[in-house]
Amino acid sequence: RNLVICIDGTSNQFGIKNTNVVELYSRLIKDENQLTFYNSGIGTYAKPSWRSWSYFKQVIANKLDLAFALRFENIMLSAYAWLVDNYQEGDRIFMFGFSRGAYQVCALAAMLDTVGLLHKGNDGQIPFAYELYAASEPVPESEAKQSLPPPVADGVEDVNGAPESPTAAQGTRTESSLARREQKSLPEVEAQSSGPNEMQKRFKATFSRDVKPHFVGAWDTVSSVGFIRDKTLPGTTDGMGHVCLFRHALAMHEYRVKFLPEYVNGGHGPSA
Repeated sequence: RNLVICIDGTSNQFGIKNTNVVELYSRLIKDENQLTFYNSGIGTYAKPSWRSWSYFKQVIANKLDLAFALRFENIMLSAYAWLVDNYQEGDRIFMFGFSRGAYQVCALAAMLDTVGLLHKGNDGQIPFAYELYAASEPVPESEAKQSLPPPVADGVEDVNGAPESPTAAQGTRTESSLARREQKSLPEVEAQSSGPNEMQKRFKATFSRDVKPHFVGAWDTVSSVGFIRDKTLPGTTDGMGHVCLFRHALAMHEYRVKFLPEYVNGGHGPSA
């Protein structure tokens, strides 16, 4: 089956003039072989009567939402919850979004890669899964190099049982080197096991299914959440290596500062 997620942009919802997301959704086949999900953009609400107090509260909430994207996580996690309820082994996941909605589907794809897709019935773990994903830390290049096994000189015994040292001097150096490594191993292991990246792996293995989005399509991705545009969510700009196919369409004449595009750089996804 195909599972198709569509998330619209800021203040965008069904109307007289519709975005590409609505136009795409209107043309999707909706049956037992293709399930669909649509969420209108940040800052969209059903309007009550202007005479009611609810109307004025909603106007204020709408302005705050437009400025600070207060519903950013809610919209994204509602799509994640829909996947939790509907995904079956072998299903293909398609995601489409416009503007902030495009950024939300990119973040959703990265979240699936980081913490996986929860098994059905674990909806209560969704907020915690998002917190784990958002706390991701990049792996330093130096740490990656340290994880490689050290070179072993000819005749020097290593931890895997290579030939014995031919000289006492070499043996002394090897023993002292092993001692230093043993002394560091315990605190290093404790630090790694309590770090966010290690916690994500353990959480994913315990609660989640390992799924890969088949296709992510984005129109004019922007990450600006309100007036702040300095921090991006993990896995949204450094390539879509966790997605089989990724496509990004950008407007040629968008000059508004708050809607500068969020590019995705590099990356090669898994085979489709």
